[in-house]
Amino acid sequence: SFGWYEKDVKKIEEMIDTYRSFNEKNHQQKVDTFNNAQKTLKTLKEHGYLIGVVSSKMHKYVKLGLEQNDLLQYIDIIGSDEVQKHKPDPMPLNEALKTLKVMPKNAAYIGDHPNDIIAAKAANLQAIGVSYSIHYDQLLAEKPDVVVDDLEKLLYIF
Repeated sequence: SFGWYEKDVKKIEEMIDTYRSFNEKNHQQKVDTFNNAQKTLKTLKEHGYLIGVVSSKMHKYVKLGLEQNDLLQYIDIIGSDEVQKHKPDPMPLNEALKTLKVMPKNAAYIGDHPNDIIAAKAANLQAIGVSYSIHYDQLLAEKPDVVVDDLEKLLYIF
């Protein structure tokens, strides 16, 4: 993502280091969930859905955020820095599908970034965007299949 704003490789590396340092410090203070995250994940799990997280964040930070918000119990896998390519490439989503043993036609990917929508479409998944994205206009430009304004709305889609 930093490559969108800067072309100098050294500066990009500095930006990544700054981001990771900030991220680590702030994750220790607790990150908050989106509205109705726990209710939605709990209901989906109770109905037999497999749930994976594919994030650009490092695995340990995704896991920490889930643990801090009592959500890890609903997650079957976490994929992030375990792959060679990252979103918008579909590789991380394809790896998650393979791990969960799920066909693309039976899966969806929910994201708040345009790269999430691009990756979902490239992996032949239903692409669901969230309206509370800070990249909302760019997300819409990628034409998600559905946009929700609250995670609870997923319960009406699935």
